[in-house]
Amino acid sequence: YLDLSANKLRGSLPREISNLSNLSQFFVKGNDLTGNIPSEYGNLTSMTRLILAGNKSTGNIPTTLGLLKNLNYLVVRLNQLTGHVPTSLGNCSKIELLSLDRNFLLGPIPKEICELTNSEAFEELQVDCNVSCSCCDRCNDGFDDCLKVFGICNV
Repeated sequence: YLDLSANKLRGSLPREISNLSNLSQFFVKGNDLTGNIPSEYGNLTSMTRLILAGNKSTGNIPTTLGLLKNLNYLVVRLNQLTGHVPTSLGNCSKIELLSLDRNFLLGPIPKEICELTNSEAFEELQVDCNVSCSCCDRCNDGFDDCLKVFGICNV
């Protein structure tokens, strides 16, 4: 477990974190980190919670994150990520929360991810409403009244 949240950190997300092979939870939300999410994070096979929200990360969500078979929470909201949501995230069969909103992502949400919403573990998918999502059941107007609902889209 490593929590570096709200420490006013600057620079890039550290690639070296991927050397911590037994790391199960990595929280680095609410900093000023920039650059791409390192593809090496896909090597963290013990990872259950990867919380990178509220930074200034750019680029695509790495396809290698789909290698994280034990991942329960992936939270990358409130960044500046671009591109399409990778279909490989559909391999994260234990995912409970997938929070991708407040970025510049393009749709549609891949069917492989929509299929995850049928699992017992799945609780919530958060995407922006401009990202087409056949598995979202409603669009949230920005208020926090829609927690633990399958397939929330945020405006």
